[in-house]
Amino acid sequence: MITQAPPAFYQFHPQLKPALIDWIMNTARDPETGYWGEHYVRKGRVTKTRDISITFHIVSYLNGEVPDWPKIIDTTLAIKGVTYGWMTSNHDHVGAAELFRLGWKHASPAQQAAVRTEIQSMLDWCLHDSLRPDGSFTVDQESVEASEYFGVSFLVRIGYFDHARQFWTDRNFPNAARDRERIIGFIRSHYASAGAGGSPYRNALSQLGANRERKELDGKTREEGR
Repeated sequence: MITQAPPAFYQFHPQLKPALIDWIMNTARDPETGYWGEHYVRKGRVTKTRDISITFHIVSYLNGEVPDWPKIIDTTLAIKGVTYGWMTSNHDHVGAAELFRLGWKHASPAQQAAVRTEIQSMLDWCLHDSLRPDGSFTVDQESVEASEYFGVSFLVRIGYFDHARQFWTDRNFPNAARDRERIIGFIRSHYASAGAGGSPYRNALSQLGANRERKELDGKTREEGR
């Protein structure tokens, strides 16, 4: 609400936004890694963690307008598979891929080569180990609909379905259209049973550009609820 566009009825002090940005950049951020994370006081000393989730959200909300991108990219590459880093899951891959996307233009040729390798590895896992023939994704500590949302979000962010969004490769993905239709088909067949008001499925359809399908399903769900 503060860093982007607050609702018209939400009023806050005019100095709050610059104060918040100053705190984010100069107090909360670790200048050694470029990252944000939890701070702990142990025996009178402050320990800063490198948390990819917090960093992903801050960088996303600030549209990538943050300092020390080379450090952020190096840190992201370094914390694969470690605590507060990213593991092998579509949820974690969304955070890593988005940081790589936003920082791509700031990356050195060596960093870009490393990022290409990591994104290809994530994509291979997503397509071969996570995406199922029926268009669903494996459930890993998430609900079925949340797993669908994160699987779709990862593929969309790396440009799997849209060549114009492929910041990291010039490859063509011949199965992308087929996979998109499989995913949309799964969502359509499970939309009415979704929890959380169906928002993960709605967001997934929107990211896939399937807004017509989403509106049709919303109307059908309302009719069935009467």
